[in-house]
Amino acid sequence: MSGRRLVPLLILTTLVWGCDGGPLGPADDLAAAQTRWRAANLASYDYDFAITCFCLYPGSGRVTISVRNGRFASAVTTDSGVAVDSSSFRGYLTIEEVFESVRRMIEGQPPQFAASYDPTLGYPIEAAASDPHIGDAYLMIQVLALRPLQTP
Repeated sequence: MSGRRLVPLLILTTLVWGCDGGPLGPADDLAAAQTRWRAANLASYDYDFAITCFCLYPGSGRVTISVRNGRFASAVTTDSGVAVDSSSFRGYLTIEEVFESVRRMIEGQPPQFAASYDPTLGYPIEAAASDPHIGDAYLMIQVLALRPLQTP
């Protein structure tokens, strides 16, 4: 096959691969996961959440966040059930906010980024990014467990 015929074939193959749900990159993986999450239509759920970073983030440890009818309801320490200041976890108080935080991580174009999503419900299981401005800085967020609830 000549070189001139090969180029259109490669372009077509790339387009078909992209339309077929092939791995196109972090933003596409995020969009696919959000589609699964929206299809699940969960309005009430609890999830265990952790944030780890090489930074001065005030929220640390594992918390259980409760969402009722699509709105943040409470946050408690997972091990002892003690209420925590939700302002320490601003930006992570619903799964929709966790998705938005992952989107911001991707848009920051970090030198290193990795994310995984629940294969059924789509919620982010883990997302980690390095800081492009500080050599050793990183941020990792984890949804360690999600428990859907029946809406009252």
